[in-house]
Amino acid sequence: MTELQTESLYSTFKLFPLREVKSSLLNTFNCNINSDLTNFIHFTAINFEDRQIARTFVLVNTNKNEVVGYFTISMKSLSTNGMSKTSIKK
Repeated sequence: MTELQTESLYSTFKLFPLREVKSSLLNTFNCNINSDLTNFIHFTAINFEDRQIARTFVLVNTNKNEVVGYFTISMKSLSTNGMSKTSIKK
């Protein structure tokens, strides 16, 4: 990837904390492959932030003014004590 292509990507896509994204912009996100992803960002992510369970960051295509993806980081660790190795892998 050339330097110009990299600059173009950085100017096109921006990452924002969930709280900085207006609900009208969040409503542009829809995953046709997995509705759980769509439901999480629309109905659960803000609740997780309020309860300090997780933080969500949203990737926006600023040229098209639409959400193209997001990721969520858990604020707590998951205890695997007493779980089988098969369950842990899932």
